[in-house]
Amino acid sequence: MTKTSDFDDKVNYSGDYKGNYSGDYRDNYSSDYSATGYARLAKSLIDIVKEQQAKLGYRKEIVRLYYPLSIECAGDDNKIVAGVISEQQMLEILAPDNLPKQLTDTIGEIKVTAKNERFCIEIPPEGSEYVHENTADNEFIRELITLVGTHGCTMEQITELFYKYSDDIEKKRKCKTASLTVTSAS
Repeated sequence: MTKTSDFDDKVNYSGDYKGNYSGDYRDNYSSDYSATGYARLAKSLIDIVKEQQAKLGYRKEIVRLYYPLSIECAGDDNKIVAGVISEQQMLEILAPDNLPKQLTDTIGEIKVTAKNERFCIEIPPEGSEYVHENTADNEFIRELITLVGTHGCTMEQITELFYKYSDDIEKKRKCKTASLTVTSAS
């Protein structure tokens, strides 16, 4: 893949998307795509659409995601740093001509707009359909939604569900309500 912006240098993608694909999309492309900021963006967008579909159900429709222009990225020493880029820089990074074919082949031709120091990523209906048809459900999210939608759901049941997916759970009490935080994925 040809480097199209400095964004790839600023983001360290160390994960690997483990969706239920009919084939490994990486077989069709150069292996360096998975190490780019664009691969991280694609994974993030797919995860967000998956979560939306788990919560609201699937519809082949446009999905719009709004973000502030402040970003976090990994520097050369792999430490997370925060920064702000301009609307113009973000629009350039996410311009259709700069998006790799690997990204657009999966979630389609995304559109990006910016206004008042925030930007919108618009995923076309084909992207929603791709996520629905080619990725595995997030079992934790599905079970959590089912559980909290049940009449009489208790914090003990929710806590038990969290422990089903991770042993590293931190419970905190805030304002007479409890919250759970998963501090590491299992």
